[in-house]
Amino acid sequence: MDDCMRPYDLNGRMPVYIIYLDKHPGSSQDAIATHYVLDKCTVARSAKRLEKLGYITRRINSEDRRQYDLELTEKGRELLKVIRQCQNKWGSRFSGVLTEQEQETVISLLERLIEYVTENPR
Repeated sequence: MDDCMRPYDLNGRMPVYIIYLDKHPGSSQDAIATHYVLDKCTVARSAKRLEKLGYITRRINSEDRRQYDLELTEKGRELLKVIRQCQNKWGSRFSGVLTEQEQETVISLLERLIEYVTENPR
């Protein structure tokens, strides 16, 4: 995935943050950190970079001035299409290796793991 995102100057989890903000517009950096069980400083650094690249805006939360609310920009919404294409391309590399039943099993197991981690942060 990093190779696919390199032309957009993205790396690591940055594409995931873009996807999250599409599903949860106006979310805080802390919400992303909590959702993905990540260090808040790591998310904050990535958010600053995404803002500098023009993919998101960061606004100080009116109720808690220590928080930033994040929104996708138009450029970020366009990038989301590219991210999904990259995900599909990446996923198709593995679909030929597994049977349909095996793919369903893998997805089910990953969903269980995500649910567990979300409900039991650190």
